[in-house]
Amino acid sequence: MSNLNKALALINTFATGDAAKASELLDENYIQHNLAYGTGRNAFVESVKFLASAPVKTTVDNIRAFEDGDKVFLQTVYNFAGAGEQVAFDVFRFNEAGKIAEHWDNLAKKAPQNPSGRTQIDGPTEIKDLDKTEANRELVKNFLFDVMQGNHPEKTPEYFEGDVYLQHNTGIADSLSGLGAAS
Repeated sequence: MSNLNKALALINTFATGDAAKASELLDENYIQHNLAYGTGRNAFVESVKFLASAPVKTTVDNIRAFEDGDKVFLQTVYNFAGAGEQVAFDVFRFNEAGKIAEHWDNLAKKAPQNPSGRTQIDGPTEIKDLDKTEANRELVKNFLFDVMQGNHPEKTPEYFEGDVYLQHNTGIADSLSGLGAAS
Protein backbone atom coordinates (compact mmCIF):
# COMPACT_ATOMS: atom_id res chain seq x y z
CA MET A 1 0.00 0.00 0.00
CA SER A 2 1.44 3.40 -0.96
CA ASN A 3 1.88 6.14 1.64
CA LEU A 4 -0.87 8.07 -0.14
CA ASN A 5 -3.27 5.15 0.27
CA LYS A 6 -2.23 4.77 3.92
CA ALA A 7 -3.01 8.44 4.63
CA LEU A 8 -6.40 8.10 2.92
CA ALA A 9 -7.11 4.93 4.91
CA LEU A 10 -6.21 6.71 8.13
CA ILE A 11 -8.55 9.66 7.59
CA ASN A 12 -11.31 7.29 6.58
CA THR A 13 -11.08 5.64 10.01
CA PHE A 14 -12.88 8.76 11.29
CA ALA A 15 -15.90 7.63 9.25
CA THR A 16 -15.54 3.87 9.61
CA GLY A 17 -14.57 3.78 13.28
CA ASP A 18 -11.88 1.21 12.47
CA ALA A 19 -9.57 1.81 15.43
CA ALA A 20 -7.51 -1.30 14.62
CA LYS A 21 -6.73 0.09 11.16
CA ALA A 22 -5.73 3.45 12.66
CA SER A 23 -3.44 1.69 15.13
CA GLU A 24 -1.86 -0.36 12.33
CA LEU A 25 -1.08 2.74 10.23
CA LEU A 26 0.39 4.94 12.97
CA ASP A 27 3.84 4.89 14.50
CA GLU A 28 3.70 4.29 18.26
CA ASN A 29 5.30 7.72 18.82
CA TYR A 30 3.03 9.52 16.34
CA ILE A 31 3.35 13.31 16.69
CA GLN A 32 0.15 15.35 16.37
CA HIS A 33 0.48 19.09 15.72
CA ASN A 34 -3.25 19.86 15.99
CA LEU A 35 -3.58 21.18 19.54
CA ALA A 36 -7.17 19.90 19.78
CA TYR A 37 -5.88 16.31 19.80
CA GLY A 38 -3.34 14.53 21.92
CA THR A 39 -0.10 13.21 20.53
CA GLY A 40 0.77 9.53 20.27
CA ARG A 41 -0.90 6.62 18.51
CA ASN A 42 -3.24 5.88 21.41
CA ALA A 43 -4.63 9.42 21.44
CA PHE A 44 -5.53 9.15 17.74
CA VAL A 45 -7.06 5.70 18.19
CA GLU A 46 -9.17 6.98 21.09
CA SER A 47 -10.47 9.85 18.90
CA VAL A 48 -11.50 7.30 16.25
CA LYS A 49 -13.36 5.29 18.92
CA PHE A 50 -15.01 8.45 20.26
CA LEU A 51 -16.24 9.48 16.81
CA ALA A 52 -17.53 5.93 16.18
CA SER A 53 -19.64 6.21 19.34
CA ALA A 54 -21.17 9.59 18.38
CA PRO A 55 -24.88 9.60 17.52
CA VAL A 56 -24.17 11.31 14.16
CA LYS A 57 -21.78 9.54 11.82
CA THR A 58 -18.62 11.40 10.76
CA THR A 59 -18.22 11.91 7.02
CA VAL A 60 -14.96 12.18 5.09
CA ASP A 61 -14.79 13.38 1.47
CA ASN A 62 -11.27 13.52 0.07
CA ILE A 63 -10.87 16.13 -2.67
CA ARG A 64 -7.14 15.98 -3.45
CA ALA A 65 -4.31 13.64 -2.50
CA PHE A 66 -0.65 14.06 -3.41
CA GLU A 67 2.48 12.20 -2.35
CA ASP A 68 6.01 13.60 -2.41
CA GLY A 69 8.83 11.65 -0.81
CA ASP A 70 7.96 10.88 2.81
CA LYS A 71 5.05 13.38 2.83
CA VAL A 72 1.40 13.05 1.80
CA PHE A 73 -0.83 16.09 1.35
CA LEU A 74 -4.62 15.81 1.47
CA GLN A 75 -7.47 18.25 1.03
CA THR A 76 -10.61 16.84 2.58
CA VAL A 77 -14.08 17.91 3.65
CA TYR A 78 -14.87 16.51 7.09
CA ASN A 79 -18.05 16.62 9.12
CA PHE A 80 -17.00 15.36 12.53
CA ALA A 81 -20.03 13.83 14.27
CA GLY A 82 -22.42 16.29 12.65
CA ALA A 83 -20.56 19.41 13.85
CA GLY A 84 -20.65 20.96 10.37
CA GLU A 85 -18.50 20.70 7.29
CA GLN A 86 -14.87 21.75 7.56
CA VAL A 87 -12.30 21.92 4.78
CA ALA A 88 -8.96 20.51 5.87
CA PHE A 89 -5.47 20.54 4.49
CA ASP A 90 -3.57 17.65 6.06
CA VAL A 91 0.14 16.89 5.85
CA PHE A 92 1.42 13.48 6.94
CA ARG A 93 5.07 12.49 7.35
CA PHE A 94 5.98 8.82 7.08
CA ASN A 95 8.91 7.12 8.79
CA GLU A 96 11.33 4.60 7.25
CA ALA A 97 9.05 1.73 8.31
CA GLY A 98 6.15 3.18 6.31
CA LYS A 99 4.19 4.25 9.39
CA ILE A 100 2.55 7.65 9.78
CA ALA A 101 4.91 9.44 12.16
CA GLU A 102 3.69 13.04 12.16
CA HIS A 103 0.69 15.17 11.16
CA TRP A 104 -0.10 18.86 10.62
CA ASP A 105 -3.42 20.31 9.51
CA ASN A 106 -5.43 23.42 8.91
CA LEU A 107 -9.20 23.28 9.29
CA ALA A 108 -11.67 25.96 8.20
CA LYS A 109 -15.45 25.99 8.22
CA LYS A 110 -16.76 25.27 4.72
CA ALA A 111 -17.77 28.64 3.32
CA PRO A 112 -19.81 29.95 0.41
CA GLN A 113 -18.14 30.99 -2.85
CA ASN A 114 -15.73 33.90 -2.80
CA PRO A 115 -16.43 37.15 -4.72
CA SER A 116 -15.19 35.48 -7.93
CA GLY A 117 -17.39 32.40 -7.53
CA ARG A 118 -14.62 30.04 -6.41
CA THR A 119 -14.78 27.72 -3.44
CA GLN A 120 -12.21 26.32 -1.06
CA ILE A 121 -12.20 23.02 -2.95
CA ASP A 122 -12.78 23.63 -6.66
CA GLY A 123 -10.04 23.47 -9.29
CA PRO A 124 -7.78 20.74 -10.70
CA THR A 125 -7.35 17.56 -8.71
CA GLU A 126 -4.70 15.81 -10.80
CA ILE A 127 -1.01 16.59 -11.11
CA LYS A 128 0.22 17.72 -14.52
CA ASP A 129 3.66 18.71 -15.77
CA LEU A 130 5.61 16.47 -13.41
CA ASP A 131 8.72 17.35 -15.40
CA LYS A 132 8.43 20.88 -13.96
CA THR A 133 8.39 19.78 -10.31
CA GLU A 134 11.87 20.99 -9.37
CA ALA A 135 11.47 24.29 -11.22
CA ASN A 136 8.12 24.83 -9.48
CA ARG A 137 9.65 24.07 -6.07
CA GLU A 138 12.26 26.75 -6.71
CA LEU A 139 9.60 29.20 -7.93
CA VAL A 140 7.49 28.72 -4.79
CA LYS A 141 10.55 28.94 -2.52
CA ASN A 142 11.54 32.24 -4.16
CA PHE A 143 7.96 33.57 -4.03
CA LEU A 144 7.76 32.84 -0.32
CA PHE A 145 11.08 34.56 0.32
CA ASP A 146 10.51 37.55 -1.97
CA VAL A 147 6.81 38.26 -1.53
CA MET A 148 5.32 36.45 1.46
CA GLN A 149 8.25 37.16 3.77
CA GLY A 150 8.52 40.73 2.44
CA ASN A 151 12.16 40.54 1.37
CA HIS A 152 11.51 41.81 -2.18
CA PRO A 153 7.84 42.82 -2.49
CA GLU A 154 8.67 44.81 -5.62
CA LYS A 155 9.14 41.44 -7.37
CA THR A 156 5.48 40.49 -6.89
CA PRO A 157 4.48 41.16 -10.54
CA GLU A 158 7.27 38.84 -11.74
CA TYR A 159 5.44 35.85 -10.26
CA PHE A 160 2.20 36.39 -12.19
CA GLU A 161 1.01 36.62 -15.79
CA GLY A 162 -0.41 40.11 -15.70
CA ASP A 163 -3.46 40.27 -13.47
CA VAL A 164 -4.17 36.51 -13.73
CA TYR A 165 -4.49 34.93 -10.29
CA LEU A 166 -7.10 32.40 -9.19
CA GLN A 167 -8.02 32.77 -5.54
CA HIS A 168 -9.70 30.17 -3.32
CA ASN A 169 -9.68 32.24 -0.13
CA THR A 170 -13.34 32.70 0.76
CA GLY A 171 -13.12 36.46 1.21
CA ILE A 172 -10.80 37.48 -1.64
CA ALA A 173 -11.56 37.96 -5.33
CA ASP A 174 -9.47 36.63 -8.21
CA SER A 175 -6.67 38.68 -9.77
CA LEU A 176 -3.76 40.56 -8.28
CA SER A 177 -6.03 43.56 -7.91
CA GLY A 178 -8.42 41.39 -5.87
CA LEU A 179 -5.52 40.25 -3.71
CA GLY A 180 -4.32 43.84 -3.35
CA ALA A 181 -7.80 44.99 -2.33
CA ALA A 182 -7.77 42.44 0.48
CA SER A 183 -4.39 43.53 1.85
